[in-house]
Amino acid sequence: MKLKLLLLTLAATITGCATSIDHEVVASYPSAADMIRGEFPKPTHIAIHKGDINPFSLGRLQAPEKKLTYYCQNNSSGRIVKLKERKPFYTERLNAAFGDFGCLKDDKTLLWVAIIEQTNDKYGYVYYTVKYTPGDLYVADKALDVLVAQEERRKEAAAKANFDALAVKSKSIGQQVCTAGNNFGYVKEISGNNILVYVHGRANLRPYGFFFPEDYQFRTNPINSEQWHPANSWAMCSFTTR
Repeated sequence: MKLKLLLLTLAATITGCATSIDHEVVASYPSAADMIRGEFPKPTHIAIHKGDINPFSLGRLQAPEKKLTYYCQNNSSGRIVKLKERKPFYTERLNAAFGDFGCLKDDKTLLWVAIIEQTNDKYGYVYYTVKYTPGDLYVADKALDVLVAQEERRKEAAAKANFDALAVKSKSIGQQVCTAGNNFGYVKEISGNNILVYVHGRANLRPYGFFFPEDYQFRTNPINSEQWHPANSWAMCSFTTR
């Protein structure tokens, strides 16, 4: 009987920790930036047990969203919306807690954003940080991200078109050739529509179509093997090995 009461008390303690925040303290900050910096001044440890969150850490995990929601509703006259997922390495409960949470007013003005994301120290312990960003700056950054993504797609399309034009041209023995996926090597034999390529390696951490037309320094994942391939899956290119 005593054990049962102890377990019930423990469960109530865990549940209470998971839901309670000091509303008066949260509301006392003059700005969202002050609240976020004051309530979350340093990384907060989250205990992981058997691949899931330790129940004793549940309150700390849920605290940021609860405090942000209360401050947004009561001090900023808005509502909290999740703008972006920032998924960590563990469970859905952690996934739900992390992300970019924005305070939206009148469903059109983004007042401020709190970015909650996971960090790990060198020993593998899990922490989260909460960072403040003004709403207009966040929107500007997202717009810039869109422009960068558009430029990357343009470069990729140009590289593919360049590769496709060169891939159909005839090959010769000893010629340097590359794939659109950034493998590079030399033609050793030609047999009909196939070529034997000595694949020297692959350009590491480079975008699709790296060799078409760019040719600058790159690190290599060595392959060093002879492989038969359709001739039109490789194209003439230029590279220098050291």
